[in-house]
Amino acid sequence: MPSTAALPAARPRIAVRRASALALMVALCAITGAGAPLAAPSAHASFSVGAVVLAHAGITEQSLPVALELSATDVARGYVDLPAAARLSIVNTSPAGFALDVLPVGGVVAAVAVDGAGGQAVFDAGGGSIVERGVRGRGIALALGFRFQLAPDALPGRYPFPVAFSVRPLAD
Repeated sequence: MPSTAALPAARPRIAVRRASALALMVALCAITGAGAPLAAPSAHASFSVGAVVLAHAGITEQSLPVALELSATDVARGYVDLPAAARLSIVNTSPAGFALDVLPVGGVVAAVAVDGAGGQAVFDAGGGSIVERGVRGRGIALALGFRFQLAPDALPGRYPFPVAFSVRPLAD
């Protein structure tokens, strides 16, 4: 039969630890003289901080065709016009301005003339940049129209829009 004898009450360990810690702190204060004012020489230092903020440019397509429709008449003529086809919004923090990179893609276009942004720029299939000097801010609106000079082997049909854009800040 199991024993039912009462065990002696255990001392609370937390109270013992707290009392020991308090006694140790009082002893250390007495030995080191803590609590007495300490005299220390005052010191003074100064330094300067500088920061360089890098210029940033970004682009948002507000309106851009998803496709280019080529008819037999367009192919026979050798070009197709899309006036006011794209609206872009530019963000630029560089006081020097920005460059809008125009990149023909897809192979159906031999050259592209871009109207807007203060004039007309013509690029071959390798593309190029339209530079806007001294223009910075948020929501810089660009309305662009295009004349696509078709590649000699272009056929009538529906093609993905043959131009991609990127933007970069100009260096000061």
